[in-house]
Amino acid sequence: MPSLDQTDWDILRVLQQNAKASCSTIAKLIYVSEGTVRTRMRKLLEAKVFDFIIYTDPKKNWFGRSSYYWYTHSN
Repeated sequence: MPSLDQTDWDILRVLQQNAKASCSTIAKLIYVSEGTVRTRMRKLLEAKVFDFIIYTDPKKNWFGRSSYYWYTHSN
């Protein structure tokens, strides 16, 4: 696992509070460029520091049961 600096931790903190936050929103909140956020997130995803998991509501999906989806980032 790569060593994480304060910017990495700040990105992860924002994502924990709001997983839907855009890169531009994160950048504004932590006072870095959007490109920095995109690059850091790509590296964190590639290093498997975090991942996106999507949960569907069984009352609202077609199958009537809980579902989990994993987002895998690839170039």
